[in-house]
Amino acid sequence: MWTADEAGALLREWLPSVDLVIASDDELPRCLPGPPGGTAEGAARLLDLGVREVVVTHGAAGATAFTDSGSRHRPATPVRAVDPVGTGDAFVAGYLSALLDGADLAGRLARAATTGAFAVASAGDWEGAPTRGTGPAGRATRHRRAVSGTAANLGPCLVTNTGAAPVAPPSS
Repeated sequence: MWTADEAGALLREWLPSVDLVIASDDELPRCLPGPPGGTAEGAARLLDLGVREVVVTHGAAGATAFTDSGSRHRPATPVRAVDPVGTGDAFVAGYLSALLDGADLAGRLARAATTGAFAVASAGDWEGAPTRGTGPAGRATRHRRAVSGTAANLGPCLVTNTGAAPVAPPSS
């Protein structure tokens, strides 16, 4: 495993080729050259470097996406938290699947919050993953009852180039 400094140095080298950065509040500074600053300031600096979209997760407080057009916040989906393992990965998978499906910013954040909630409401890192169904707009057809609490621990740092070829979803 790398140290935070080693990982940050490599991530910063990739920035000129990056379309989308997804990071938690505490991971965002690792992706930034220079002093960290606040979340909005850090996102603005990444956008100035050519990143097209920056998504910052705030744990149980949801996530905020930043683009050149402004920002949009999405609260976490309320669920009974069972196990935080895999929640960040599920959030990222939901966001990227919505991006590949052509969803707008609000739709990408909504799907990411939903997939993160499915993960945190289940024991294990993949057992709560929703599957595509025949519902409207490809929404997941596997449902869970929302109860008190909120999805937490939403995000590992991910830097990705969205020019990758889409991957077919698994059959339900």
